[in-house]
Amino acid sequence: GIVLAAAGIGAADMVTALSGASAYGMGLLWAALVGVIVKFAITEAVGRLHLATGQTPMSSLRSAGRWLPWVFIVFLAVIGLVYGAALGSVAGLAASAMFPALPVTPLAIALSVVAGIMVVVGRYGLFERLMTGFTILMFVGVIGTAAAMIGHMEDPGQLVSTLPPSLPEGSVMTALALIGGIGGSAGIAAYGYWVREKGWRSATWLPIMRADSAISFGMVFLFVCAMSVLGTG
Repeated sequence: GIVLAAAGIGAADMVTALSGASAYGMGLLWAALVGVIVKFAITEAVGRLHLATGQTPMSSLRSAGRWLPWVFIVFLAVIGLVYGAALGSVAGLAASAMFPALPVTPLAIALSVVAGIMVVVGRYGLFERLMTGFTILMFVGVIGTAAAMIGHMEDPGQLVSTLPPSLPEGSVMTALALIGGIGGSAGIAAYGYWVREKGWRSATWLPIMRADSAISFGMVFLFVCAMSVLGTG
C-alpha cells in the first residue's frame, strides 16, 4: 500500500494541489477526495481480478481481445517516454536545488539509470523496501512542513473558512486535474503484478488487499491535504 502511494504521488499531485490551493484555498479538496475514491475503486478491482482469476491486467486484456495488449503497449511506450522524461527532470531539478553546484541534466540521467538498475538487480523486493522508506520520509517532511506553515500563517482561520466545497469561476480545469491526477495510473496498472509478487493468490486475501489499497489512498489524500495547506498558506 505504501509503495502504491509512492507510485501514485508525483510532481503532478504536488503542482496541482499547490496551485489550486493558492488560487482557491481549501475549497477544491472535495475534487481530490473524489479522485481518491475513484482510484481506490479501480485499484481494488485490479487486485480483485488477480485474486479471482490469477490474471495480471495485461493477460486480462488479452482474454478480452488479442489486439488489446498491443494497443496498451503502444500507450505504455508513449507514456513511458513522456512520463519517464518528466520524472527524470523533476528528480534532477530537486537534486540540483539541494546541491546547486551540480547541473540538472547529468543528475536527471544518473538518477534515471540508478532507478533502472535498482529494478533490474533488486526486482520487486528491493524496490518495495526502498520506496517504503523514501515514502515515509517524504510524508514526514510534507506533513511537518504543513504544520510549520499553519504555525506561521497570519490567518490560520483561512484554512477553515475556505474549506466548504466550491467550484469558483475558472476552477473547472483545476478540479478535473485533481480528480484525474491524484493517485497515478501507473501504480494502478502495476498493482496486479505487485499483488502477485506478494503471493496473494485467493479470495482469503481480499480483506487484506482492500485494507492495503485503503491505506494507500488514505496516505495520498493526506498528502494532498498537506499540499493544500501549503498552497493556501
